[in-house]
Amino acid sequence: MTRLLIACLFLAGAISAESPDTLKQDYAKMLEATDKLDFEAIIDATYPKLVEMAGREAMLADMRKAFTDPTLKLSFQKTDPKIEFGAVIEHQGRRFCVVRRQTILRLAFKNKLNEQQAESIRTNIARTAPQRTVRFDANDNSFYSTGPDTTIAIADSLTKKQWRFMTYEPSLEFLLQSWFGQDILERLQLKEAPKASVVTATTVTDARYELTYKIAKIGKIWWMTENARAPITGAAHFNDDAKNDKAAGLVYKWDIAQQACPPAWRLPTVAELAEIFIKFGPISYTGENAAWKKKFGKSPEDNEQDKTFNKLMADRSLGLVAPKSKSDKDHNTMLWSSEADAVEKTAAFAILWRRKNEHIKFSGVYFSLYRDWFYGFVRCVNPDIP
Repeated sequence: MTRLLIACLFLAGAISAESPDTLKQDYAKMLEATDKLDFEAIIDATYPKLVEMAGREAMLADMRKAFTDPTLKLSFQKTDPKIEFGAVIEHQGRRFCVVRRQTILRLAFKNKLNEQQAESIRTNIARTAPQRTVRFDANDNSFYSTGPDTTIAIADSLTKKQWRFMTYEPSLEFLLQSWFGQDILERLQLKEAPKASVVTATTVTDARYELTYKIAKIGKIWWMTENARAPITGAAHFNDDAKNDKAAGLVYKWDIAQQACPPAWRLPTVAELAEIFIKFGPISYTGENAAWKKKFGKSPEDNEQDKTFNKLMADRSLGLVAPKSKSDKDHNTMLWSSEADAVEKTAAFAILWRRKNEHIKFSGVYFSLYRDWFYGFVRCVNPDIP
């Protein structure tokens, strides 16, 4: 598939057209046409200069081939697109608007791919859309391209003042500059897309630093099963020793913790953390949030927490390991969440598990407040990957 075809193919999904705003109505019509695979209507909704450059009949032929190929099935996964319409900008008789949302494109191959074939295809897909995450699932022989879709809506004399669309991609920026000028590109704030995270069935690679982490689907979302090691400004070594980086990961203050996550990944919410840990047994909650007090219930006895801890360590889904050194045993390991506590503004929720040692009789797992100027570990999640 050519990049110009990709620029049209990512115009897919479904939204309601409840707003009387013409832009939203035209956008909804375009998405509906794509959902129905009405290729003529898709091209009618595409900015005319793009159609003229690629050739209408050539684009139609490419689209029909892509969606009728017996060896490859393309489909868009149902997801909450979280559509955001930017401000309308007027410039030299034209109107522009940037529309952003998330999409998931599935490419299912009929013939079983070997590892080398899968990697070659994944690389080509990632090169075509560098801002997106590409994951190959060997179980269903499919690729999933997940990530942001930035669309430029344009209304000018070529469109007879009606809104027409084209997907923004960095490789097409030279065309936009020649058609509309550098000034409008700067006003639209179309930033170069970050390097995408590369996802396989068992790993995610943070392309910014070429760091690969193990991942697992736990419940309904994907988790990193290793602590982040991104060398961002402000990161520190666990116990001030660089030798711990590979095994333990780096530690971060809360205000920079999200930056340690690979692109398209994020810190888990308190609810996501609770869901994963509470299944192992009673957990103590030491905060003042009434809702969470109710969720966790009465604080468990030490021996109950000890059982929770032992079950947690016996489970390998999160990649947790028993402490090996005295310094590890004396340390309360914690994971940042994405939320700050509503009562204590300077604190952030965290999950900690206390390890039994010569000073502590029982081990335990508990939710607590951890001051945001302290350092903690980072595990990231991605709920948008199928």
